[in-house]
Amino acid sequence: MPVLADVGKPVYVACWAHQTDKNRVMWTRPFVANDNEISAAKEQFAGYIVNAGYVKSLSVVSTSCVWNKKSEKTVADINRIKASFNYSTDIGVNFIYKPFSEVSAGKQLHVQCEVHKTAASCTAYGLAFEQGNRGQDKDDTQAAAYYQMGCGMGDPVGCRNLAILYAEGRGVPVDHAAARRFYEKACNGGEALSCYNLGVAHATGTGGPTDVAQGLAFYQKACDLKFANGCNNLGWHYETGTGIAADRAKGLKFYGQACDLGSTVGCNNLALLKSQNPDLS
Repeated sequence: MPVLADVGKPVYVACWAHQTDKNRVMWTRPFVANDNEISAAKEQFAGYIVNAGYVKSLSVVSTSCVWNKKSEKTVADINRIKASFNYSTDIGVNFIYKPFSEVSAGKQLHVQCEVHKTAASCTAYGLAFEQGNRGQDKDDTQAAAYYQMGCGMGDPVGCRNLAILYAEGRGVPVDHAAARRFYEKACNGGEALSCYNLGVAHATGTGGPTDVAQGLAFYQKACDLKFANGCNNLGWHYETGTGIAADRAKGLKFYGQACDLGSTVGCNNLALLKSQNPDLS
């Protein structure tokens, strides 16, 4: 039975399932060779071939995984092996192995969240689903569920991440009112981006009534939390007199704060306002 290997590095894990009349083989990327990886690969491979419908039950097959340490193959070698593969009795399986270290990290977060009720772990577990890492498949619905848990336990980052999903309609239906609520919870916990986004929501009437004065209050809070865009938006409102009495000196002040916090837009606005109003200091 041919063992197919990935290309480019000297160490590969190869797994197969043997039935009376068929050998099914799979190949994965190379990983550090250790017993943990072998055990994890075998467990995942066994589950995969059942879930993918290659076999009805593991009771009728035997599975095995080994390190194929000498499978240094060129692209031509791999293509030759694939071309000679007898698909009447052997079926190549495109199994994607999740490294033990990543799966282990995900399991630890799951335990910390579900068992120990650690808010930040719930949020981190949600992020693993959103990004598709730490052994988790990308799943925005699961991400939203764990962000909800983290938020409910008091983690402002969980509330912020959940608000973003509601605003973008990922894993949950688009709901700007819900996004506004969760941004507010996060902002109350000192999460600067949420204060800024909440300011935008109030100033533009997204997810609720338009209230520019309230929007300015949240921009101010974001600015106080060293979020540059909050300072820049305050500067613009004071410069233009939008929703508040015009005060170019205050506009200059907030543009300056935004610039000091690294905002290129803030620096540009500061320079422009100064050039148009040389009397301002």
